[in-house]
Amino acid sequence: SPVPTCPVTLAVNLTTAALERRFIANEIQPLLERKDRHGHED
Repeated sequence: SPVPTCPVTLAVNLTTAALERRFIANEIQPLLERKDRHGHED
């Protein structure tokens, strides 16, 4: 049976999603910028 979503679980999930999004942004952004820089060098 599906577990009812309690406010605590919901808050934890939202916080986790926000942290993951921030982590992804911090990890991906430099890679994209580096790629752009290499593209301009060529």
